[in-house]
Amino acid sequence: MHPSPEFDHPPAAVQTLRDAARTSILWLLWLAPAVLGGLAARGGMGWELVTLMGIGVAIAATAGSRRRGRGRLMLGLGLAVAAELLLGAGRGSLPEAVMIALPFLALVLVGALGDGRALLAALAVLMLACLLPLAGSRYPALPPVQLPPVQLPLAQAGGLALEAVLLLVGMRLWRRAARQRERVTVLPGGTASSTRVFSQPAPSPVPPAFLVQAERAPDGTLRVALAGRDAGRLRVTVT
Repeated sequence: MHPSPEFDHPPAAVQTLRDAARTSILWLLWLAPAVLGGLAARGGMGWELVTLMGIGVAIAATAGSRRRGRGRLMLGLGLAVAAELLLGAGRGSLPEAVMIALPFLALVLVGALGDGRALLAALAVLMLACLLPLAGSRYPALPPVQLPPVQLPLAQAGGLALEAVLLLVGMRLWRRAARQRERVTVLPGGTASSTRVFSQPAPSPVPPAFLVQAERAPDGTLRVALAGRDAGRLRVTVT
């Protein structure tokens, strides 16, 4: 999904945000295995398998992020899968607020990559985590709150879809604003008034036939004014 022909050549501000998001996602992916192991051990699950799965996701996302065309897509998928693993390992040990907010925070971080393909891929994985049970459990991936069991997954999936739409619109507006900002060139300011080169004629008993005045504007432009009499009338020419 390429929003524009210049998708892979974004403005400097967009590229800076992408680089920061890429670095943050890689750090989180490599920290996730330790967190997964701790949550699994705390919940009485097999921490070895969960930790290995987290390491595998981190390796795959890191290796895929070096690909020029699909690097951001691999990072988005890796973060979404890591978030899904955290939801499964943290069920029963993490607070409900953290469990509910985790997929939304992951989607925001993927949106900072500025890639519509990565955002939609992460959305699909996170919506799957909300709609389908994990490990054969009868409970959804996210904990139940004060909603009927059938409406809860739909509400969570709808919230993620709405967030993805807002992020897509924000990405487009941010790219357009950054590109417009790059097109504006601000010149260094000069003095408030023009610099007068000369304006006083040399003293002479005979009135001069014409007068010349030259000034240099703050932007460096040289302006010359020529005044003289033509058929009894005063004619002034400015160049």
